[in-house]
Amino acid sequence: MQQDNAVGACAQASIWMALRTLRRKEGQAAFSPAQITTAATRYLVSGRTLPNRSGLKLEQITEAIRAAGYSPHLIPLKDRQADAAEQARLTRQKLYPYVESGIPVVLALAPEEGLGHAVMLVGHSWSPPVDIGNLRPSETITDQADNVASCYDASNWVSPFLIHNDNTGPYLPLWEDDRDTYSLMQAVSAVPFLPADVFISGEEARQVCFALLVNHVLETLPPNLVFRTYLQDRADFRRSVFNSSMDPEVVRYYRQKWLPRRVWVMEINALADYEKSPEGAAQRLGEVVLDPASEPADGHFLSIHVTSELLPANENGSASQGVMVDRDAFSGAISAVPIDNDQPYGPRLR
Repeated sequence: MQQDNAVGACAQASIWMALRTLRRKEGQAAFSPAQITTAATRYLVSGRTLPNRSGLKLEQITEAIRAAGYSPHLIPLKDRQADAAEQARLTRQKLYPYVESGIPVVLALAPEEGLGHAVMLVGHSWSPPVDIGNLRPSETITDQADNVASCYDASNWVSPFLIHNDNTGPYLPLWEDDRDTYSLMQAVSAVPFLPADVFISGEEARQVCFALLVNHVLETLPPNLVFRTYLQDRADFRRSVFNSSMDPEVVRYYRQKWLPRRVWVMEINALADYEKSPEGAAQRLGEVVLDPASEPADGHFLSIHVTSELLPANENGSASQGVMVDRDAFSGAISAVPIDNDQPYGPRLR
């Protein structure tokens, strides 16, 4: 879609595309550009609403998304203290959970020259890092024995993101730093179309799941792990489990486990061969499943599953059992069940 400045500009075009994309999936309204402008300017007006040649402010974008039945989450992307490489890593890390979840994101760009622009983030490509040794970890943990474990976010393997730009067309690459056109380094804010029943953001989900894993399950975190966070519908989650190579006991558990309509999932993967993840050839070592309607500080997980690869070795020098930590969503009771011969399996495929 291209903008018609009689009723809207780039922001309205991006919102319209997102609503059209989500209409079948979520069953919400898909407003016309004129309706988007009307909803956006209901409470905040800074000029003429029709024709709307000047576009929308971030506050107006969030109001239009809220009026359509979603829960907009405004994410600032600029960190003045970060260098260029760290800024790119942090931006990818913040955006990745939504894109990986199939959630459209309105991205506000501010080029050094020219006017600001809004595009819709619709997907990503896959580009393994050339030198794994130069990867910047998302977390570095030091245990009581002074062992240091570096953990990486799956967004390090994402480049470029794909956008719909109403000026030039759909499914265009948004490279990290492109002097000739729009780039990821120009991104200043993002607004994902979170469902109204999801109270935890992608960044909060990643942080909560990581803290649960480190503080309550694993005494020592093995080095070189990759974490991948995404929101998944209950039916899709069960389907992906059923179609995976998980241990049959784990599959049975997830099929019987009560789950809300959606869940946040943080996959735990081995760094080795993670570049083969799109082929299903990477090694998944477990996952944390989180209730998206809970408060982040409460840490209300639904389950934490780790395979034998993540557990301390026994007296024979190896661990043959994994563990499933279950939390009852209604009573809050927590129990742990050992899983015999629980071995690594493939990551979820999209």
